[in-house]
Amino acid sequence: MFRVFRGGMIGAKVSLWLHHVGQRWCGIAMFDAFRENFAENRKFFFRYTWKLKLASLRAGRQLQHVHGRPDGKKLGSVIAVVPYYGDHQILSWFLNYYRELGVKFFVFLDISADRDLPVWLESATDCAVWRPRGFMHPGKTIDALNYLRHHYARGRWCLSVEPYDFLVFPKCETRHIRDLTDFLESEQRKHVFAIVVDAYGDRPASELKASAEVSPFEQLPFFDRFGYQTAAEEALSVIPIRGGVQRRYLYGDEPQRAPALNRIPLLKLNWDCYYLASTRIAVPALHNTPHSQWHSTTTACLLRYALLGSEMPLHIAKQAEHGQLYPDNVTSLFAGSEAMTSAMLKNEGSQKFSSSRDLLDCGLLNNGQWF
Repeated sequence: MFRVFRGGMIGAKVSLWLHHVGQRWCGIAMFDAFRENFAENRKFFFRYTWKLKLASLRAGRQLQHVHGRPDGKKLGSVIAVVPYYGDHQILSWFLNYYRELGVKFFVFLDISADRDLPVWLESATDCAVWRPRGFMHPGKTIDALNYLRHHYARGRWCLSVEPYDFLVFPKCETRHIRDLTDFLESEQRKHVFAIVVDAYGDRPASELKASAEVSPFEQLPFFDRFGYQTAAEEALSVIPIRGGVQRRYLYGDEPQRAPALNRIPLLKLNWDCYYLASTRIAVPALHNTPHSQWHSTTTACLLRYALLGSEMPLHIAKQAEHGQLYPDNVTSLFAGSEAMTSAMLKNEGSQKFSSSRDLLDCGLLNNGQWF
């Protein structure tokens, strides 16, 4: 009893001494700000990070490894973690594009209806495939992806995109993704902010079909170059961006209901980094800011070719995205893609995509200080 009491007294005295020294050295205002910031970080950790970590571990126990490397040991460079809904024809273009961009390894979560992805990737040594052991609620997709990200890419740069998304950043025609991450690390930057840009053609997408012979860039060559708007900052430093063809065609009367286009597709994955809503919201909240507080930063775009998706894969993608939405009043992007397959979307504001320079001239890309 005496030792416990004595330890308690010593602890109290040390605490009072630290409080006194902190106020004397740092000033009362600065010390109080530090104490409040520490309390806020602790509250944030238990509200988000710890819960997301437990949810990802629970989801990981429901997965089984069916193809490729079982973990991320001895893997370097950039690792992509991608959900797979179906549409292997688009997947072949997806893999070729990102391999040329410099991505070294791909991890797929197969939630397609047929679960046949291991067959298509049987000879691919740079791919791994996981799938649920049984039924997995679509809302758990984000937790399963968080698990795979930490299982393969912790401590590395992790690319998190949809199978219909093609990452475009300044000078990506001549530079690899590793060049971008090296530059970001030189700026002590741990993430890349991106805007989703829906691609479409000069005729309804229902008349087209994904093909191994014709690239998605040729089938859906146009995008909206105007009509994007930055909304007020939300919780967790999220800055929603709305616009594009979905806002123009589906939400012309209620533009505030248009889906948010802001994404964090590329992230230096530390132990406390998790996605909270698709790749739209990440924690810690610092990763949701598009630019540094000192200067503008290099950003990217995600050219989305979901209009080429088949009916069943798009339906599965919509269900998975709906389970990831946070808060609940955010509109799903895949629902809009599903609704626009029979629409004629090209108009006078459309522009044909040829290179990253097109997006840079429209203001959808930012070069930052990268030269």
